[in-house]
Amino acid sequence: MPNFDGGHYFLTVLAPVRNDDIVDAAGEHISSEQSLRMTLATLPTALQSGPSIETGINSPFSRNTKTHFARFSVINNPAYNGRTPSDPILNAIDGTNPIIPQPVDVIGSPFLLMALDFDSADGSKAERDRYLSELWEQMGDELRAVFEHCYGFKMVTDAAGFCRYIDSCQLETTMSFNDYWITPPPLPVFPAKFWGFLVGIPLVVGLVSFLMWLCEAFGGNVGGWLPSGWSWGGLTLIGLGLTVLMVVLAYRSVMKAGAKPFPAAPNSDLKSVLKAIYLQQRFVHFVIDNQGKPADALHASFGAFLAANKPADLDSPTQTPGVLASFPGDAK
Repeated sequence: MPNFDGGHYFLTVLAPVRNDDIVDAAGEHISSEQSLRMTLATLPTALQSGPSIETGINSPFSRNTKTHFARFSVINNPAYNGRTPSDPILNAIDGTNPIIPQPVDVIGSPFLLMALDFDSADGSKAERDRYLSELWEQMGDELRAVFEHCYGFKMVTDAAGFCRYIDSCQLETTMSFNDYWITPPPLPVFPAKFWGFLVGIPLVVGLVSFLMWLCEAFGGNVGGWLPSGWSWGGLTLIGLGLTVLMVVLAYRSVMKAGAKPFPAAPNSDLKSVLKAIYLQQRFVHFVIDNQGKPADALHASFGAFLAANKPADLDSPTQTPGVLASFPGDAK
């Protein structure tokens, strides 16, 4: 299923950037693309180091407790992969001159890429819009500052309009990235024996009938083996026709199973992931601080650790979204 996989919605948006100029705060004329790049450059990112944690200026996406990953980028031209590969011998024969440039793909205007990965139960459009509405309420000023450089965004005045705008610019995400499974997922096993039986029986009937038909064509007396009104040629066509039908049905069964979303990994929602990161870092310090303690003291310390960190409570205490370390000194 495009866009939705493993309990997450993978939102890919390409919004066309305006080609006109704007006047900046200093009264200078600059392109919308340059203004957009400057806006993105000053947009706060996640707190990924000790000095950045001390600033306390976190990414606006950290205000949402469903967002696992968020990225903006400006695309002003497709990547150039070089000349189309060709055989030099054939080029010499047909007179192709490798010095003459081949056509290069270009786009009429830059595009703003927005890629988001967020928690989702079913991947429906309604759920996507609920998430986007939450995002608009939580970081509407930042979203306006970014998307105002794009065509068509002037019509957006509220959360519903933002949802419609994103819908008009959305691309299907057909290659999502799942990174939370630590054990083999419970994927259904293709019933190979079942479909092998359904394909094999008519195939054997068709092949045997074909051999009998050949034998009969060369003067063999095998017609008496069939009921009245039947022929080996007709039975061959029936057997091979049913074989083709079973192969098609088996193929459709595989494709239908492949179109189903990948199952969500246990505890792979953002709150669970943040709690796991928090506990992991806290436990490292617990191990360091309790090296060499006797069993009774270690047992008491671990009880205090559980009471203080509440592993079953996803809300508190936990890792702050957008912050790399629960201990500021760990982020270097």
